[in-house]
Amino acid sequence: MPIQAKYEDEDDDGSMWTHFRTTPPMSTYQVSVVLLNFCRVQINENINLWCAKCSKLPSLNYAKRVIEVITSHLESEFNEIKIPKIDHIVFPNLQYNGISKWGFAFYSEADLICIEKFDPIMRQIEVARSIALKITSQWFGNVLSPAWWSQFWLYDGLAILFGEEAVVKNTMRELISKTLEILRFEESPVENDFIKLLRLEIVKWACTLELPKCLEKAKSNLIEHLEDPEKK
Repeated sequence: MPIQAKYEDEDDDGSMWTHFRTTPPMSTYQVSVVLLNFCRVQINENINLWCAKCSKLPSLNYAKRVIEVITSHLESEFNEIKIPKIDHIVFPNLQYNGISKWGFAFYSEADLICIEKFDPIMRQIEVARSIALKITSQWFGNVLSPAWWSQFWLYDGLAILFGEEAVVKNTMRELISKTLEILRFEESPVENDFIKLLRLEIVKWACTLELPKCLEKAKSNLIEHLEDPEKK
């Protein structure tokens, strides 16, 4: 759980006391405690990335960005389900990589290291899929208990489905955004028909994927049209 308060007890040899927020109802199967001395990267107030060696942190920048984007996507998709905190912990050589607990996502270092500038796109997608599956598992994790083990296939299937959807949507958003940076929204008099048609198709995808720039542009154009319907 997120930290609620920390204070130093002067009457107890300067011991540091940390108080956490109350844990919501959860299956005892999901309870876990992790003690480590790793380097921490704070992604936001309630999400952290932990790594054994600080020297490895630059190679985890892509993973950090994916964690932030996928989490934001799932929060908007399932806004009624609140995840208090998630700690993503990267071990040098994790044998049982499939294990996750509510509030913890465990990875092997080799599964997350990715240099976006040098690694091929398939490696980036592979890393993103690994992260997305771990994160989506958090949204369904609290329902998993021994009583649910006969339905584990459903839990696992939902995590895979929404994980893949998150990766596809956000990969497409990045590709569309990069293309729009080149094409822009406004037409140029010297453009050929192919570029004009390409822009129309890209803008359709951008609005379908709810890119903020596209939604803002569509809203602006609608307001202009309502104010002056004769304007082209």
